[in-house]
Amino acid sequence: MLRPEQIGRELLGGWSVLMLACGSWHTLMSTMGSLWTCGKGEYGVLGHGDEVDKLVLKQVVAQRFEGNAQIIMSAAGGMHSVGVGAEGGVWTWGRGWCLGHNEMQDRHVLMLLGVVFDRGKTVMVAAGGAVTSKGNLWAWCINETGQLDTAGPEQFKLAPALVGGDHMFGG
Repeated sequence: MLRPEQIGRELLGGWSVLMLACGSWHTLMSTMGSLWTCGKGEYGVLGHGDEVDKLVLKQVVAQRFEGNAQIIMSAAGGMHSVGVGAEGGVWTWGRGWCLGHNEMQDRHVLMLLGVVFDRGKTVMVAAGGAVTSKGNLWAWCINETGQLDTAGPEQFKLAPALVGGDHMFGG
């Protein structure tokens, strides 16, 4: 398809689209009731429990992640995906070193990031970062050129780290 085409609500169970995120090879779409993904499934970035490519949007079934979290915002990186649930929790899946779980293991299903960022609710996510209701920015993933601006020269930031602080943001 060389031109945009509207996707009908019937494909999405009648839900309206809240957010759309596009990575290098995959797309994430959040509705009020669920998360939908399509594209290249490498590293498990689609969250369906496998690495199979999906040519059309497919709903990520709730059983694929703990509880009944409703992903209301998502972000797509080159090899991983991040979502924030209505309750404020952060979920990650895909390439292991970009997930913030302090390990390198790839995840084919959504996994709750066990960090409670400064006891604040997460209000926004990016591919490798989260902003809390207290206004703090947390980052993880690739840091080979210092782009995360966190303390330490690690090539990969495997666990979330607070970016800056009072001296940078006037907090």
